[in-house]
Amino acid sequence: MKSKTGLKLLLRAAMCAFIAVPVALAALAGFVSVSAFSSKFTSDNAGGAALSQISGVSAIVGEYANTLASVAALESVKQTAGKNYAYSKEAAAYISVYAENGYNVLDIIITDADGNVNAGVTDIKTGDKFFDTANLSADGGVSDIFPNKSEYDNKNVFYCSKAVYDGEAVAGYVVLVADVKGIADYLAGTNVMNGKGSLVIFDADGNTVNAGGKEAARLGELSGVVRGRVDNYKNKQLSMGAGESYEKFETGGNFGGCGYIAGTKWKWLSLYPASAASSLTLSVFLFSSAAAAAVCLVNVVVMIASTRSLTRPLRKMIDKMRIIKDGDLTERFETTGRSEFVRMAETFNVMLDEVMLSEGLHRTISEISDNMLFEWDFTKEIMYISENFKNTFDITASGAKLLNGKFLDSQMDDENTEKYRRDINRLLQKKDSIGSEYEIMTKNGKNLWISLRAHCVTDRLGELVRVLGVITNIDNEKKLNLQLAEKASYDFLSGLYNRSTFERELDAELGRSANKKLAILFIDIDDFKFINDRFNHTIGDEAIKFVSEKLKKRVEESGFAGRFGGDEFVLCIRNQDMIEDIEQTSMDIIDELYDGYYSDMAGTQMNVRVSIGIALCPDHSSNGKTLVAQADEAMYFVKKNGKSNYHYFDPEDSNIIDMMHHV
Repeated sequence: MKSKTGLKLLLRAAMCAFIAVPVALAALAGFVSVSAFSSKFTSDNAGGAALSQISGVSAIVGEYANTLASVAALESVKQTAGKNYAYSKEAAAYISVYAENGYNVLDIIITDADGNVNAGVTDIKTGDKFFDTANLSADGGVSDIFPNKSEYDNKNVFYCSKAVYDGEAVAGYVVLVADVKGIADYLAGTNVMNGKGSLVIFDADGNTVNAGGKEAARLGELSGVVRGRVDNYKNKQLSMGAGESYEKFETGGNFGGCGYIAGTKWKWLSLYPASAASSLTLSVFLFSSAAAAAVCLVNVVVMIASTRSLTRPLRKMIDKMRIIKDGDLTERFETTGRSEFVRMAETFNVMLDEVMLSEGLHRTISEISDNMLFEWDFTKEIMYISENFKNTFDITASGAKLLNGKFLDSQMDDENTEKYRRDINRLLQKKDSIGSEYEIMTKNGKNLWISLRAHCVTDRLGELVRVLGVITNIDNEKKLNLQLAEKASYDFLSGLYNRSTFERELDAELGRSANKKLAILFIDIDDFKFINDRFNHTIGDEAIKFVSEKLKKRVEESGFAGRFGGDEFVLCIRNQDMIEDIEQTSMDIIDELYDGYYSDMAGTQMNVRVSIGIALCPDHSSNGKTLVAQADEAMYFVKKNGKSNYHYFDPEDSNIIDMMHHV
């Protein structure tokens, strides 16, 4: 019995020694390794931590670039850029919408191709040289940083520019003047190496952002290591190895890194004190030693006691994982206990911190962006929507789904709903991207035009995981385009269709009324030149408006009217009863216009005489332009035979029975 007990103790002692000796040797080797590689470790982490923060700066600059792309595409902006100091109220009013809605946007300016100001939101003088285009790329770019810019109340600013094209040539530039405050506030909220490191942005002239706690400063205002490093790197071409995103360095008792900022000519600089690194090295060694001792002790206890102490931490970690999986990302694994579990917990905690950092960055970008964002999670069937989305639409994330009247389609009319559902179904079938425009109702009950871009995210098996969407307010641009299209369709003086619009509508009417009759009346004012000569052109315009109003009322629900220029008008009548009695309709028009009106400007009663030519579809033709030409020819027949009457078209007028009736 004693021998068995002694053997068991011997075996336990051997197993403990088998565990303890390698752990002790590993701790000693770890101390040597940590000491030898502390510099590389700290340098890598100092630069890497800074690099992860810089993506937010690139996102801010990218948002400005998106704004400029929208402004540069406007027709009024293109026209303003192509003129020599010609101030465009329309362009200025429109770009002011972007400036007012922009995040830290101070001004939006339109220049010609040489950088001279044509228009702007603020009271900047047109014709002044605003910036030198020689250093720009072909399509524009981001400028240096300008501390204390006097033109903008001594604020710290930088410019983003976008070329405005006239065909393939650059007609000018749209320049967005941004307050550095937005970037400085973002950098001030970053945390590099647990707050012990610093992160600075600088341009080729040494102007900096976030140096020494200052929003912006010039090189001469800097001191110490920051000044030396900025001065050294401001015009230096960075040297980076394969797979590296920045250049590492060690100087003046500091570790650090320097890299480029995407979308700009700026660079970033990170610094981390070597003293803090030494403290970290010692802490790591002490912690590793303590963990090693704990491992030995725990393993001895496990061997002596039971495996229960091994399974309990695993159960606790599984419980934590379930809490985190249910959505509580603030939960963290405990970092006390056996070293193996401590390392696992620390790794998981770091991963969770990175997830929260990524979500925080995503939330920050969402908050500073004018665009409204949403995300549909297919796995959890959960909808995320940004704050500005909630403030704009009467839609909540709770219970929302992409389709079935529970999301955007719940605030649309039938036509837009059908289009939206068709687009979303196509998106889900192809698992790709879509882009479309819709009219939707906002919280205040007004209709708003929006642009929707949505993209599918799939897993490694190609199954749908998420749909990401971006909604942009295009209401002003859309309504402006509709207004311009409407103005282009009407004659300015008469308010009737112009010639091209009338012909287009006539062709459409012929297509819709293939088996029905149409009547075309070509109407010309008799002796209109006499009215202009006897009175003046103002009285002539007055007569044109009088005739236009009478004709518009005549066909208000029976067809449409147009003015072909001068004193020529054309009616399209689709009412079948009126067509059957078209002669009486023509006589009514002649009589009504002859009754005339009293002109205060002329001081007399104006009796307007007209001649009318008539062409019928399909009797005379089924072609729109042909019908108008035939009615015109019939009208001229009236002109040559006494005026102030009507006449049907006939290709052999000399052989037909005179169908005119004297007024």
